[in-house]
Amino acid sequence: MEVEFSQNVPSVNEVTESLVPLSLQSLTIQPTGEKSLFLRYLASDETLNESVLEKLKSFDESLKFRVLILSEDQLLSRLKNRPLLVLFFL
Repeated sequence: MEVEFSQNVPSVNEVTESLVPLSLQSLTIQPTGEKSLFLRYLASDETLNESVLEKLKSFDESLKFRVLILSEDQLLSRLKNRPLLVLFFL
């Protein structure tokens, strides 16, 4: 999920702390621009994504988001094409 904030971007630590109650598996957060963050985690259902968005809206009610959902085959294909990502996910 990529989120774009209209105001100041919270720190990775602030976002991580706000998401702790959701017990997200394999959570990683990366800044992707001046006002954007990219979040990766294992989501078991859409309700979890909605909960993440609600937590993030506590930082900025006007945030914009994009969700990228990959099947296992799509993910494996991307990892084969980018071997460095394999190290990151292991």
